[in-house]
Amino acid sequence: MIKVNNVTKIYGSGETACKALDNVSLNIGSSDIAAIIGPSGSGKSTLINVMSTLDLPTDGEILFDSEKISSMKEAKKSDFRLKNFGFVFQDFYLMSTLNAKENIILPMNYKSKVYDNALFEELVNKCGIGNKLLNYPHELSGGEQQRVAICRALLMKPKVIFADEPTGNLDSYNSKIVFDLLISYAKSNNSCLVYVTHEEKYASLADYKIEVLDGKCTNISNDTGGENA
Repeated sequence: MIKVNNVTKIYGSGETACKALDNVSLNIGSSDIAAIIGPSGSGKSTLINVMSTLDLPTDGEILFDSEKISSMKEAKKSDFRLKNFGFVFQDFYLMSTLNAKENIILPMNYKSKVYDNALFEELVNKCGIGNKLLNYPHELSGGEQQRVAICRALLMKPKVIFADEPTGNLDSYNSKIVFDLLISYAKSNNSCLVYVTHEEKYASLADYKIEVLDGKCTNISNDTGGENA
């Protein structure tokens, strides 16, 4: 489903140039769960940002179902993301002037679509925030805010979920809830989940790990039986 072809990403130019990704190639299947791991500054977040079209490669290309998405014009790319991708970040990116329910359904307003009420109810109940829907972000704990963000991403019925350090601001209790939710959704809906984590216990939940070091990638098969990309 997702194909990364000889991707290089360079920030800056001349003597200040920094090569964040160095000729990376990999494939991720339509129902794969892949963890991106590596030390701080290795290029993990750059890889997931380029893969999800939030950032542009300097060289190389990103394909989704054989369609070259890295070279789309920005308006088409934005629409493509709304239709196919769900995003969960370390920072929750909730609108402070909207309550929890309004934050969850916000992307549907951009698409001018009526949301699936049955799915909405299922998500908020699984996330344990059914009694928090009228609360504003400042009235929610960090774990509750992240669960709102997850509901927002999954209500779109994404084919691919990208999560960049989704538990970076959470305690161990809420971190487990977040990964249980993401992996359960991906498996139940045959969706692809690609996430960045620095914690081995969460990386081991994936079908396989993509290790990033100095902008280069290697794929490591897990004991769970997942195959290399």
